[in-house]
Amino acid sequence: MKEHEGFRDKAYRDSVGKWTIGYGQTEIDGRPVREDDTIDEAAAAAFVAERMRENAVALHRQNPWTRNLSQGALSALYDVAYNLGAGALSEKMSPNLNYEAGSADMDWDSIVWRELPTYASAGGKRVQGLVNRRNDAIRKWRTP
Repeated sequence: MKEHEGFRDKAYRDSVGKWTIGYGQTEIDGRPVREDDTIDEAAAAAFVAERMRENAVALHRQNPWTRNLSQGALSALYDVAYNLGAGALSEKMSPNLNYEAGSADMDWDSIVWRELPTYASAGGKRVQGLVNRRNDAIRKWRTP
């Protein structure tokens, strides 16, 4: 995840104009990032670790079928959850993913690999950085 986000110690506007800092975080100290915010790398890494733990718990709670996934497919979904929040993978927000996974008689991971590229938008626009990130996850984690 860090290789795609990169670290920035000063607040900047992301591809959709949202104030962002650290490793792509949009909040700091429990509030939205502001233009004059700064963060050190250790604090940003701690934020990422905590957010990843929170999202993993939420992902498994709302999507019981995730227990059937390989570590690679889970890692790819954790990355989506870091970008978009675990709620983006909920039944309401991702009905196709959840419908197929909930009724699958097929390889669970193949559903993730097929649906993963659909999570490459921000602010309603397709973002090339997210397209690259999802494709990298498929290349990195998908077992032949």
